[in-house]
Amino acid sequence: MTTAYKGLKQLNAYVNETDVPSFCEFVQRNAENIMVWSTDKAYMTGKQLYTLWRNRFALSLRAHNKMQLICDSKNQYDKDPWEIILEGTKSLRNSQLETTVNAINNATLATNVALNLLSNTYVAAPSSSDAIEERDIMVDDEISMHSIAHKKL
Repeated sequence: MTTAYKGLKQLNAYVNETDVPSFCEFVQRNAENIMVWSTDKAYMTGKQLYTLWRNRFALSLRAHNKMQLICDSKNQYDKDPWEIILEGTKSLRNSQLETTVNAINNATLATNVALNLLSNTYVAAPSSSDAIEERDIMVDDEISMHSIAHKKL
């Protein structure tokens, strides 16, 4: 069973729809996508990233019964394109982290503003002794009103 990862669907589609799928061709067609799909792998070296995608490609070939193409392919690690892909991956990852930090900062600022607005508009509830005193006044007023209403004129 293959573990899901970003780009799996596109890799499988390429292998399935291409008569003679080539790892180099897949990479050339999807270099920018591989950058996006690999942002969680920005800690890797270019060679590690190449090996990861090469293994994923081989697993896709096996899943689509195209194993004979694994041996037919003589592709080897080419440093330059994979270093470019890695740099793009790192740049995208840094952008994602920066965006996340900015979003957290904005949320924190908005929360602080809301708390300040609430604290400025908050009316303190009466203490329990004030509430009892207010209740007693209301009862006295009701008694007075009752007496006045039933007073014979």
